[in-house]
Amino acid sequence: MGRVTESSAQDASKGILSNPAAMTSALLVSPFSEDHHLLSRIFSDKGWTLHLTHTLESALSLLRDRPIRVVITERALPVGDWKNALMAVQELPHHPLLIVTSRLADEHLWVEVLNLGAHDVLAKPFRAAEVQWVMESAWRIWANNNKRPLNTSEAAMGSGAA
Repeated sequence: MGRVTESSAQDASKGILSNPAAMTSALLVSPFSEDHHLLSRIFSDKGWTLHLTHTLESALSLLRDRPIRVVITERALPVGDWKNALMAVQELPHHPLLIVTSRLADEHLWVEVLNLGAHDVLAKPFRAAEVQWVMESAWRIWANNNKRPLNTSEAAMGSGAA
C-alpha cells in the first residue's frame, strides 16, 4: 500500500538520482483538504507516495530535504500561484516537474502551463485514470530528462502492467 506523509523525516542524503523511493513519489501543494483526501486515496491505491503541504513555502522547505520528482500544485495558492511554484522548483537541482490542478482547467490554462515550462494540467474533480496517466508520464519524462534508467516498477508502468 502507498504512503501518505505530512512531513515526516526521511533520509534524503542519497539524493533524487539514487533514491528508489523518489521514483513514485510526488508532492501536493493545495490549500484544499478535499484535494489532499482524493489524491491521497488514488496514490495509496497505486502504491505511490504522496507528500502533502498547504502552502508553497512549506512545499519548498520539504523539497530542499527530499528527493521528489513531481510537484502537483493548485492553480491559485494562499500566497502565490502555480507560476511562483514553477519558478521556485526550476531553481532546485534535478528540479521536479510541475503539474497544475484547477477546477477551471480550460484550453487557455493548459497552453499557458505548457508554454511556461510546466508538465501538465490535472482537471478537478480528480479521476484515478487521468491521475495515473499524468503521473506515469511525468515520472518517465523526469527520468529521461535526468538520464536515469527506469527501475523495474517503472518499466512495468510503461508497459501498462501496473
